[in-house]
Amino acid sequence: MTKDPAARPRKADAAVPVRAVRDLLAALAEAGRTVGPLLVRIDKHGRLNPPLTRAGRPIGDPDGRMTAEAVADSVTRIAAAAAL
Repeated sequence: MTKDPAARPRKADAAVPVRAVRDLLAALAEAGRTVGPLLVRIDKHGRLNPPLTRAGRPIGDPDGRMTAEAVADSVTRIAAAAAL
């Protein structure tokens, strides 16, 4: 049985996630974040780790780490937008 070569991922396709993570690391370093969590909150204005408060008291992870639920919501939205 011969496999269809078009069905196999190309090397360039396999490198896309790696390139995306490298771009994210570069953007975080540009913003002065060289240590800490990889997935952080970003507000609609592009600010990293914006402070979260409730009734004037800080809430959430002080490092800006995204919760598992926030990551799941993001993946769901991106998958829906890509029609997956």
